[in-house]
Amino acid sequence: MGVVVSAGDLAGMTAFVGERGDIGLLDRDGMHRRVTVVEATAAKGLEFDAVVVVEPAAIAGVDARGLRLLYVAMTRPIQHLSMVHSQPLPELLLA
Repeated sequence: MGVVVSAGDLAGMTAFVGERGDIGLLDRDGMHRRVTVVEATAAKGLEFDAVVVVEPAAIAGVDARGLRLLYVAMTRPIQHLSMVHSQPLPELLLA
């Protein structure tokens, strides 16, 4: 499973992952763990059975490049996509 986060949220996830053996960071551990945390900018070309996109608004930001990153993040799963957020979703996802 992949967890896709914004660049700003990656630092917080690094602290969370810590010593857990079942969760890894793509930069540090590759894709050898049960759950891989990936920054949105590094998600292109990857595939996972399931993906959790964390804070889509933070990934989308305020420009077209961010919306493209969000699109890439949302198209990484083969079977299941989930999104978790506390910020309002980007307007384009609500249309």
